[in-house]
Amino acid sequence: MTDSESVSSGTNFLERRARERWLSETECHEEHLRLADYVKGVHADLRKKFKSSSGEGDLERIWIEHCGNKTVLSQYADAMHTLATEHWTKNQETRIDWCREVTHEYFMKGGLQKVLDKERESCNMKKPKKSCSFKNRNKCLF
Repeated sequence: MTDSESVSSGTNFLERRARERWLSETECHEEHLRLADYVKGVHADLRKKFKSSSGEGDLERIWIEHCGNKTVLSQYADAMHTLATEHWTKNQETRIDWCREVTHEYFMKGGLQKVLDKERESCNMKKPKKSCSFKNRNKCLF
């Protein structure tokens, strides 16, 4: 094997590994979305049933039926366990880290200005009003 063949096969190996890693990350992301959708679906189903309920006794019946559906609960528990142990732990960012970063972005990196610009755009105004009546203050910031 010549030097160029050796380098070429090494490059091909690295390209294959990168492609496999990308596929693996893509598949991992797709699994994360699938599991999260299942969990959200269970929550949405419960909310829908609760909203359409007719009274306190109906709420208790809905909850008892939900707790009795072992298939759904088992799949829900598996999905939550997999999300908690295999997906959420990969990103070590905590909620505190996230809050700190969002707050920093909002106040120090132009986030507030983006919100104000978006609000101004939604009100179809070029310049802020000099004064704003208290009565209309919740409708538009400008």
